[in-house]
Amino acid sequence: MAKRKWTDYSDEDKASAVLMLEAAGYPDRKGAMSQVVRELGVPESTLRSWAKNEHGAPPAKVRDRKKGELIESLNEVATKLIEHLGDIADTGDVRETATAAGIVIDKLQLLRGDSTANTNQHIVIEYGDVDSSR
Repeated sequence: MAKRKWTDYSDEDKASAVLMLEAAGYPDRKGAMSQVVRELGVPESTLRSWAKNEHGAPPAKVRDRKKGELIESLNEVATKLIEHLGDIADTGDVRETATAAGIVIDKLQLLRGDSTANTNQHIVIEYGDVDSSR
């Protein structure tokens, strides 16, 4: 049987990993955990325990600080992308910038705990009898 390699993760590393999970849409988005596991190489069970705030999870103050920094940074990027869209709107070459802006805004919404679900609404307008004597 192979020996298990133990890795020490700093609180900063743990907080970053948990924030990556959130930004990937975990636990609501299917495949979010697998995506982050592949990206970081952290065992899924370890990552899952950190996300549940168990077994060596990063301290809340570290996580909250890093989350605030990440949100601030993503806000700056989103602002720059949207401003750039305005600059290039007349060229018709906006697809890549608009896609990048959409991804950044999606990640911001996930980190803030806002829904990113596409919702369709059906609106019905009913008119009562119209009095034609008026």
